[in-house]
This record gives sequence, structure tokens and C-alpha cells, in this order.
Amino acid sequence: MLRETDAALIIGDPGMTFSREGLRVWDMAGLWREHTGLGFVFAMWMIGPNASAEARAIDFLAACREGLARTEEIIDFYQPLLGLPREDLQKYLGENLSFSIDDELRAGLDLYYELAYKHKLIPTVKPLNFLSRTIVF
Repeated sequence: MLRETDAALIIGDPGMTFSREGLRVWDMAGLWREHTGLGFVFAMWMIGPNASAEARAIDFLAACREGLARTEEIIDFYQPLLGLPREDLQKYLGENLSFSIDDELRAGLDLYYELAYKHKLIPTVKPLNFLSRTIVF
């Protein structure tokens, strides 16, 4: 990708494994925290108000709990595919991912949308309605 473009946002597995040689790399969450003092939300499980009954029936909490209970299996599967040390994957899954939105993350998310609106990247700031902001384990 970077052979064809000047810059790229690389996330997920490719973001963990691409060669950084000769590149200038920024940690978006780190920069956001440095400039705002708040946490950054990269992704959330969401469902729209007009979602189908089938989509509404998905038990996201159960899926989260199942994934957390199977962390070692997930690492066993991905470690040879990604070629990363097991310890790096354990740290990533255990320390870099959050499964709830606390007040600091919510404030960061709200600020992100406010700035996107201010800079005309979105037409309006719509309220986010959370079914739950905290996962109970």
C-alpha cells in the first residue's frame, strides 16, 4: 500500500505486522491522548435504530465473554499466522483492547465527533445511545 500512496492508516493484523523500516509511524491513540488528555476509541460494536430483528438478536455481550474466555486459543491460532511473539499477542489482547467505555473514553469519543462536526467532516453530531457502557464479567 505504501508503495502507491504517501500515507496510510494501517490497523488490525496488518498494523501489527508491517515493516516499519524507512517509515515514519505515529501512534494515533498516543497522539490523541497527548493533545486531549483523553482515551481514543478505534472501534465499537454498534447497531443502527433500523437494524433487522436478526441483527438485534446478536448477543454481543456473550460474544465478548466467549472471546475473552478463549484468549489462549485465539493466540494459539494467530501466533503462527502473524509470526509475532506470544508475549506480544498476550499484551495486545490483555492491555491494548478495552471492552467497556468509561467516562474518559466516552469524553474522547464525544470530542472526536464534536471536532468532526466543527471541521465539516460530518453533517451533524448524533447522540450515541449505549445499551451498556460496561461489560460485567
